[in-house]
Amino acid sequence: MIFKSRIDWTYKLSLSLIFLVGIIGAIGIYFDQKQTTLIPSLSFFSFMFLLNLLMYVLAKKTDYTFTEDTLKCRSWIFKKNIKYKEITKVEPATAFYAGWKLATARNGIIITYKDYNDVYISPERQEEFISLLLEKNASIHVK
Repeated sequence: MIFKSRIDWTYKLSLSLIFLVGIIGAIGIYFDQKQTTLIPSLSFFSFMFLLNLLMYVLAKKTDYTFTEDTLKCRSWIFKKNIKYKEITKVEPATAFYAGWKLATARNGIIITYKDYNDVYISPERQEEFISLLLEKNASIHVK
């Protein structure tokens, strides 16, 4: 079963702000020059547009897949495979997390495995996700 990552308002706001900064910055660069050429403005706008596109692709390519014996967490090119029997704890978390973060939302869950390793994820249907995890490994401690 595949769970998509939840995309909350902060992620959407970030996308909008990056796009807005790209437009405003390109206009500002254009009018600040002594010679009015489009190359610096278009270069800046292209960079900001590519950054925005990268964040959009990252949001669409973030998901969590339940396989026979492994939870596969993927965020674009970043992947983490966790065996169910190695998962020890699941706890709620906020965006202020320093560690392996494969999520696109502020509020998610931290999965602790192999005692001290952990990963921050944000599945769309969090309760269903946790109950499926508990089906795979009933010894997981849920806070």
